[in-house]
Amino acid sequence: MNRSLITLGIACVLAGTASAESFDIASFSPPSGWSPEATKSSRVFTRIDSGAGTFCRITLHASMATLGSPKLDFDADWRDLIATPFKPTTAPTVESRVKAPGWQLTAGAAPAVWSKREAITALFMMTSATQRFAVSYVATGDCIAQMAPFIDALQLASVAAPAATSSTNPSDATATATTGGWSVTSQPDFVEARRDKLVVRLHFATAIPDALRGDPDAKRDHFWSTFVAPRYADIKNVRKPRIEAYATSEMLEADASELATRQRVHVAFHLFTANGTVSGVEVVAPSKDLLDVACGDATKVSALRDLNRFAISAKEVTGKWRDSSGSFAEYYNVYTGNSAGLAIGASTFKVELTAKGTFASEVKAVAGRTGSLSFGKENRAGTWRVVDGTLVTTSGAVSRSYTGWFEAVRGGRVLHLVDQQKSGMHDVLIRQP
Repeated sequence: MNRSLITLGIACVLAGTASAESFDIASFSPPSGWSPEATKSSRVFTRIDSGAGTFCRITLHASMATLGSPKLDFDADWRDLIATPFKPTTAPTVESRVKAPGWQLTAGAAPAVWSKREAITALFMMTSATQRFAVSYVATGDCIAQMAPFIDALQLASVAAPAATSSTNPSDATATATTGGWSVTSQPDFVEARRDKLVVRLHFATAIPDALRGDPDAKRDHFWSTFVAPRYADIKNVRKPRIEAYATSEMLEADASELATRQRVHVAFHLFTANGTVSGVEVVAPSKDLLDVACGDATKVSALRDLNRFAISAKEVTGKWRDSSGSFAEYYNVYTGNSAGLAIGASTFKVELTAKGTFASEVKAVAGRTGSLSFGKENRAGTWRVVDGTLVTTSGAVSRSYTGWFEAVRGGRVLHLVDQQKSGMHDVLIRQP
């Protein structure tokens, strides 16, 4: 069954037919007879055979920024979408093929046990230069024949060639800013900040390899060797503080010679872990004493991550933006262990800011248990402007102000908007085509 699932996935990247519906960057023909369900971050199709007591489920997941390679994308989403919830009994059998235009497919499948029944799990991961799009599949019955038309018809939006960078383009990878005396530059793999004799590199979030998840010391050594060591030679006096369970970061420091300047420096490297990824902060100073005075503890180093902020302008924010979030909880019968339903809470926010100074936004939300979901929707329209880094919208007699900034990420930027009247309302938006 694994082989047929993978072959089916490869077919979907090589050909596509006309599709009736769309979600995110995908267009598709819904599988006939399957029950659909829409959430903020996914489209779900379920087929239940009550007589046999089996089910099959296909889920299209909202696109995300690529982690840098098809393998990293597949490994990260296999862990989050398949391995964690379904616990396959073996490692996935994986194949990879190129998909035109601009997408590569990595497809994998593995057996599992779900609700005390034998199951099959699969992931179809499509990766472009900037995005990834995943389709997951889990079944305790044989639904390949019903799934085939769906996979065959799946198509993704064409991927445009990377545009030349410009300091006015929100996806610019070489933009600069000045904050609190720091000169900040966005590079392809990190944000670099310089002030006086200090250099700080904020390495973008990267998925933790599965083999290192249970070994924090090996994880620290791996990312030091990957992110930091290639820029230095003659590394000496390496110090690796013991990693405590309550530590706010995992740290390593050493004396070394910079290959670029041939200067002797002291380097400290802190790792901050969240949601299966790590973000590294590399701090470089002429001496350990100077580095310790400037940022000698994890709290001060963590605060440096706020340097990854780039001011917004009206020209840069013009366009279409989207934010989405969601969560779910699976309930089980305490006596039988069988599934007792899935609780969902999700929302999506879309806004278009036109060059003429008008905007239109839409908020959709869903909450409740499958089968008895409640839906909500709000649409607003009016005018907008940017004043000193603040986005101001006016709709009728109501004006709202949002503190805005760009955060550099691998492959581009995301837009942060924080409601100044309700600071808990923090949207992190990605640009839409």
